[in-house]
Amino acid sequence: MKLNLLFWSVMIFGITILIAGCISGPEPVPTGTRDSPKATEKTPETVPELTQAEIDSIIDMAVSKASLIPCNRLTSKPDSYDACVIAVAEKTDNMRLCTRLSGRSHDECVITLAVKTNNIRYCANRLSGDSYEECVKRLAAETNTIRYCVNRLHGDSYEECVMNLAIETDTVRYCTRLSGDSYVDCVKRLASETDNIRYCVHRLSGDNFVDCVLETASSNNNIRYCTRLSGIAYEECVIQLAVKTNTVRYCAMRLHGEAFEDCINRLASATNTLRYCERLADADKIKACHDMVRASR
Repeated sequence: MKLNLLFWSVMIFGITILIAGCISGPEPVPTGTRDSPKATEKTPETVPELTQAEIDSIIDMAVSKASLIPCNRLTSKPDSYDACVIAVAEKTDNMRLCTRLSGRSHDECVITLAVKTNNIRYCANRLSGDSYEECVKRLAAETNTIRYCVNRLHGDSYEECVMNLAIETDTVRYCTRLSGDSYVDCVKRLASETDNIRYCVHRLSGDNFVDCVLETASSNNNIRYCTRLSGIAYEECVIQLAVKTNTVRYCAMRLHGEAFEDCINRLASATNTLRYCERLADADKIKACHDMVRASR
């Protein structure tokens, strides 16, 4: 009797374990162990970087549609997004779009619209400090309006405004709004940046004239301008052009005697070119030239 009871107890216990195993399912396989490597995690797909051509196409689309919706595709590239907004604002003459931007981009947006619409109030009402001054200067130059400089700026900013306007419009009479050294600087910059030696000839004299010719000749690599000078000033003009353009024939064809030797020495030293020294006739001078070149290395 006791054996039968023990037998049935063991049987019931075994059946209970078997049923529990079936319900709970197989034991999970551990991950990350030496025998069972950890399952590979799925990496998110990377969005391909927009090319400059694609960015330009998006901006063109925004402008053609006069809509900021295409610009939203550029939010991950702040500079491109800002450029897109500015382009649409300029297309639509919509100053409110500039308020979507901040910092330099906002100021550039305002300046762009001020210039396009020739509206000085945009500069005055929406900008301050350096950005305001830049707005006035660019508006004056783009619209050829001297009164913006006169009525809105003072001191160095006024002078810079006038000079920019003179250069942008190639109009020397604007320089006469200035006096003293500022007038001289205006004429020099105008002659140099417009490649017009006549401004030096007709507007300046003495050392100011010489400096103007030197700067204009050097800025535009024009050896012919040196012929407007004479004596030491002419020689210095030729040497400066020879050194700047690395042109040894300027020394050979336009200078003689000590001026020629000085030109060769300075050119050889500036360009680190020993063979230029061979153009000197005297052996001692050639050696001295070689020493000068080696010392400058």
